[in-house]
Amino acid sequence: MSLFKVEAINLKTTPFAEQDKLLTVFSKEKGKLSVIAKGARRPSSKFGGRCEIFAYNHLLIAKGKSLDILSQAETIETFQKVRDNPSAFMVAAYLARVVNSFLEEAAVNRSLFEVLLGCLKLFQAGVDPQFVATVFEIKFAAVEGFTPILDRCSHCGRKVKKAPQNIRFSDAAGGIVCEKCSFSVYTPRLVSFPLLVLSQKIRDQDFETLRNNYKQHGDLSQLSEIFVAYISEHLGKDISEWKRFGI
Repeated sequence: MSLFKVEAINLKTTPFAEQDKLLTVFSKEKGKLSVIAKGARRPSSKFGGRCEIFAYNHLLIAKGKSLDILSQAETIETFQKVRDNPSAFMVAAYLARVVNSFLEEAAVNRSLFEVLLGCLKLFQAGVDPQFVATVFEIKFAAVEGFTPILDRCSHCGRKVKKAPQNIRFSDAAGGIVCEKCSFSVYTPRLVSFPLLVLSQKIRDQDFETLRNNYKQHGDLSQLSEIFVAYISEHLGKDISEWKRFGI
């Protein structure tokens, strides 16, 4: 039985058989994996809290015929504060569900891994959970290659010289649309252009900067609504309910 090592975040944990747990983990090296942690439901389990949701571990995994088996786990970060804070937990569960639903099994995605890890660290540092959700939504769209087009009409390509305070935005077209094209694009909506510009700033900032300056950004609920609808369009799944109820 061959062994391999990964650095991974627990996206989901499910009871399995009488005493085991089925872990869905997002690893930096091998993408999303399903792993059986034998005996993890026993109080005396050697794995302890390493099988909890959001836990970040070094894992030694044995390759199985149908399911891989967790052999050893060493904690990097428990993210216990995330689980202890109901608001942070609910939003973090939403992030984990988006990632879990988006990823194919064993598809490596290091950029998305770093985004999820960075967001968990923001939660751990006490950053407002709703701000973290907005950061995730903006960076998720960016690393997956569908960040909104804001410098030209996303339908015809015409440059926008001076955008108004509110501008037509199309989820399907992938960004802003000019007045002429608004009649050709399905249900464009008016959104705040300054908020869209702010999303570019957040997209480009590192997590340390976001942690130190998050209070300067104020209420970003409208920006989050824009990106939730935008991501839902591109994934073909309505993630707004996921955000409302977490897992």
